[in-house]
Amino acid sequence: MNLLKKLVKIIDSITIVVFKICKWILLPLVIIVVYEVISRYFFNSPHIWALETTTFLGGAFFMLSIPYVTFKGKHVNIDILQNYMSPKAKAIVDIITYVLFYCVFSWILLVYGTRFAANSWVTLERSWSSWAPPLYYIKTVVPVAAFLFLLQGIAIILRKIIFLVEEEEV
Repeated sequence: MNLLKKLVKIIDSITIVVFKICKWILLPLVIIVVYEVISRYFFNSPHIWALETTTFLGGAFFMLSIPYVTFKGKHVNIDILQNYMSPKAKAIVDIITYVLFYCVFSWILLVYGTRFAANSWVTLERSWSSWAPPLYYIKTVVPVAAFLFLLQGIAIILRKIIFLVEEEEV
C-alpha cells in the first residue's frame, strides 16, 4: 500500500505542478481580451488574430485544468444516492464509475486525441483564417490533457482502494 500511496502523491504532484504552470495562461488571455475590446470598441480597429488566440489560450487552459478540478473534487456530481451510502459503499461506487466512465472516456480521448494531433503535425495544419496560425500546437494539448486526466482518474481509483483496504483517507 505504501507504493500505491507514493504513486497517488506523485500523480497529485504532477497535477498540481501542471495547474500552477497552466494558470499563467490566464494572464495573456486577459491582456489580449482587454486589448482587443479597447481596440475594437474605442478605436474601431479589431485584430484578426485576437479571436483565435483567445480561443487557443482558453481551450488550453480549460483542457489542462480538468485534472486539477478532478483532483480537488470540484466536478459536478449527481450524488443523490451517495448521500445515503456508507463511506465504503461510496468508495466502491466511485471505483466502478471511475473505471467504467471516467477512465474509459479519458482513454478514448487520449487515443483519438493523439491521432488528431499527430495528423495535424504530419500535415502541418494551419487555421482557415487569413491569419492562418498553426493548429498542431493547440491540438497537441488534447492528448496531453487526456493523459493527465487519465492519470488523475487512476490516482482517485487508487485513493479509493487504499481507503477500502486501510480505512484511511489519502
